[in-house]
Amino acid sequence: MLPLNLQRAFRVTSHSGPGSSVTYSGNTIKGANIGFQWISGSDFSAELPVNITGNILNGNNIGMLVQSNGKALLTNNDFDDANDNTKDLQVLTGIVTSGGNNQFAGDTYYIENLGINPMLVSSDLFDETNKLPSC
Repeated sequence: MLPLNLQRAFRVTSHSGPGSSVTYSGNTIKGANIGFQWISGSDFSAELPVNITGNILNGNNIGMLVQSNGKALLTNNDFDDANDNTKDLQVLTGIVTSGGNNQFAGDTYYIENLGINPMLVSSDLFDETNKLPSC
C-alpha cells in the first residue's frame, strides 16, 4: 500500500554550474513522502552536482530521489534514527557521488540504485552489517 502522504520537503529544480554552486545544508526532514526530489521531466546531464551536506533525513518514505539525470554530491548526511526511512536513497537516472561520512539506515534499502552509474560508498556508514547497499 502506498503512503497517503505525498509531501516533498525539497524539489531540486536547478544544479551547480561553472560560476555557481547549489547547496542544501543543515536541513532536517522528517515524515515526508520524499525528502529531496529531483524534479521530473528535466535533463540535468550537462550540469554540475548539487551539494547535499550535513542534512538529517529520517522517518520518510524515500529520503532522497534522484532522477532526470540529476547529479548529487553527498557528504555528512544522517539517514539514521530510531524511525528510519523506508529507502534512504533511490537513484532512477543520474550520478550520485559520496563525499563520505554519510550514515545510511533505510529499512528496505540504504541505496536503491536503479540507474547505470555505480556509486562508491566505502567511506560511508551503515547501521547493519548484514544489509548491503544496492549500488
